[in-house]
Amino acid sequence: MKKLSAQAESDQRGVIQPILIIGGAVIGIIIILVATGTLKFSGYVKVDDSNKQADLPSVQTEESAPAQKPQSAAKLNSENYTDTNYGFTISYPEGWKVREQTNNVTMFKPSETKGADQADALVSVVADKVGDNKDMKLASIADIHKTFLKKQFTSVDIIGEKETKVGAEDGYELEFNSVINSEKMHGRYIVIKGAKYLYVLVGMSNAGLWDGEKANIEASVQTFKTN
Repeated sequence: MKKLSAQAESDQRGVIQPILIIGGAVIGIIIILVATGTLKFSGYVKVDDSNKQADLPSVQTEESAPAQKPQSAAKLNSENYTDTNYGFTISYPEGWKVREQTNNVTMFKPSETKGADQADALVSVVADKVGDNKDMKLASIADIHKTFLKKQFTSVDIIGEKETKVGAEDGYELEFNSVINSEKMHGRYIVIKGAKYLYVLVGMSNAGLWDGEKANIEASVQTFKTN
């Protein structure tokens, strides 16, 4: 993984892992694993009680969401985030924080009302070896992912799907609504297949905040490129 700037290193202190805390429960951002060519998903469903909520980037509940503000043009960091192991770069809006894991990175907007280590919106990139998926069409890979999305979250409703472009990369997008412990969420889930790695980009926020955050999320996603 890339060495972050001094500012980014400071930003990520206190953030344990890219997870959502909603209604007091902890639900993991989907972690993609490719084992012996078979695509599998796992999520961090439970976290030890010693982890404090204040240390984690949670997504705001709909009830506590601030009133929507007019969305101005997204301002991205001049320095991209680069992962040399999995061969991709991505930028993210100014003021967002970064949390790295072995095969994924989450960039999130610190909450204006609940604390700097909790999130109003986020973008995650997960990568792993493409395996046998290299011979599959993106739409077919996305069909597999639908099943696991429905296992990961409650009341998943895929409201749109399409072939898309992420920068110069071909992708397949699932737009979805879901419920996590009574909280309504909205997100986009994009599959991109590189020569060596399979990438998934997840942009998500509380449904009540989506209209105000979608420009930032889209701007970040569109900077993604493989190296």
